[in-house]
Amino acid sequence: MKLMNRQVEHPYLDVMALLLVIVVIAGSVLGFTRFRAVEAAKQELAAKQKQRAASVGRFDSLMTQRDEFLAVSLRTDLVLKAVGDKVSTAVGAKQTWDQEYDSNMATFQEQVAAVKAHNDAEDARYHSDPRYRQRDYWTLPSPPAPPAALTLDFSSEIVRLETESAAVKRYVAKIRAAQEKYSNADVNQIYGALRRSAEDMDDAVDRDLEIMRDIVTTGREGQVINAIKADMLKYNAEDANLIVVNSKAVAFAKAQGLEIKDYDLPGGSDADPSDKSRLL
Repeated sequence: MKLMNRQVEHPYLDVMALLLVIVVIAGSVLGFTRFRAVEAAKQELAAKQKQRAASVGRFDSLMTQRDEFLAVSLRTDLVLKAVGDKVSTAVGAKQTWDQEYDSNMATFQEQVAAVKAHNDAEDARYHSDPRYRQRDYWTLPSPPAPPAALTLDFSSEIVRLETESAAVKRYVAKIRAAQEKYSNADVNQIYGALRRSAEDMDDAVDRDLEIMRDIVTTGREGQVINAIKADMLKYNAEDANLIVVNSKAVAFAKAQGLEIKDYDLPGGSDADPSDKSRLL
């Protein structure tokens, strides 16, 4: 009987063993599948982190480039502001010279008129009174000497602007190379606007230099401002492209979860209130 019972138990044990093997295999497969899923998720996260790090790195590089442009732009603006102040001073000096000259000439004309009136009266008396034979002529006054001639020299400002022009051209070449290097669409849009801003400044500085070389002319006052040329100067033009740079940079930083306070952007730090970092 014991032998028969043992023989009956064997198939049951075999089934249990088979089920155990199946469970073990299934668990292994499931565990492996989960492992692969976890590893894939880790790899995907690592790839996203790497991509974000690359984008943030390019953005940080962009902000460095933009800050460099702001420095060049500010220096150029300061030179043109000095030019504008000098132009205003020169225009004021010319007005003062003209007023003094015109006042002196008016006084001279009054004196001439008085002398002529007196001499005419003497002539009339001479011809009407036979007893009056000694005419008392007054001598005509000499014309007044003009005020001191004005002098005007923009050579130092031209040299400073030429220096900044060279800096702008170097920057344009640098930003063009940087835009070709980075292919991220968002960052590249910011680079594109920054490049256009730099190119516009390059054209404007070249134009202003050409104007300044002919801004002094000669008049009765001496060296004076060529008013037509002076009106063509752009001292601190609005920069629509830089507005695009700043607004897109703010949007990019927020999208990447970056701290705006870490950047010289609207709503962030303000390294130099006189530059255009807050322009929106």
